[in-house]
Amino acid sequence: MKLRITALVLAMLSIVGLSACVGPSPVLPRPIDPCVPGHDTVIIAGDSVTAQWSQSLAFPHGTRVLNLSRGSAAYSGEETQDVATTFSILQRLEAQLDACNWDVGLVIVSGGVNDLAAGQTTDGMKSGAEAISASLAARGINTVWVPILPWAVDATHPHDFRYEHRLDFNQWLTTPGRVNGPVLECNSIMRAPGDPEVLSPGYARYVGFTLDAFHINDPAKWAFGACVIDQIDTADLF
Repeated sequence: MKLRITALVLAMLSIVGLSACVGPSPVLPRPIDPCVPGHDTVIIAGDSVTAQWSQSLAFPHGTRVLNLSRGSAAYSGEETQDVATTFSILQRLEAQLDACNWDVGLVIVSGGVNDLAAGQTTDGMKSGAEAISASLAARGINTVWVPILPWAVDATHPHDFRYEHRLDFNQWLTTPGRVNGPVLECNSIMRAPGDPEVLSPGYARYVGFTLDAFHINDPAKWAFGACVIDQIDTADLF
């Protein structure tokens, strides 16, 4: 019996060790969700930063929230033949809207972090956002946009070219007339004291002792979600 237990433990340890060597797990396919068309349906299109927004956005009772967000999704993501595996925000969004007969109450668009992480120039990001905007505007879809959140920095994650690219893209996005629909301004509640473009340390996410330079922590998600809902309500956008 002891030999069997020892063998089992060794086997489990070997599996854990192997998984640690091969790196992070790949992003799994994500099919399009079933949809009930109508004004009470809201679509969130974005990346892993917005993947858990459904929990922090307090829409009115009865609202159907379809969150298309997935890790590695990007404005400049390449399209694929299978929408379940694409990292193109536009391709996923259009496929979901097809399933909804292009009849929804609101679309919230967010992205940019993975474009920056991949070293994309802002030209590719702007082109991707423009394509989304044109597609939704052509069908009269009620749309709001969210800029890239303030950048997380520490001693091991200093400012780099991505910081400047983020500033450039956000300035472009928030310029009136660039995209169809208003751009929400909730970055101000996330900013570090004395540095409006850096994430507040209280909202930074750590994995162990290592700063996660791309995601925010749970308190930040709730604070940001409350701001998004407040601005949508105040402007009567939904």
